[in-house]
Amino acid sequence: MKDYDINELTRELIIEHIPALEKQQVSFAVNIPDDEWLVTIDRVAYARILNNLLNNAIKHGKCSKIEIGIEKCSSR
Repeated sequence: MKDYDINELTRELIIEHIPALEKQQVSFAVNIPDDEWLVTIDRVAYARILNNLLNNAIKHGKCSKIEIGIEKCSSR
């Protein structure tokens, strides 16, 4: 595992899905802070999870809007 900027990584993954979202006429709202938030994650696993969620929302969702956001929780 390695440190990644979770906000930037999430943006990159969302951008890959824009053509499919537009093709299915699904609007989307993205609420990701501009700040750099470094987190230690398995990049491949995170990408797989987010890609699966987006693909399922596009293929099987009954809604016309998808909202994606990242929020920082208080440290323990």
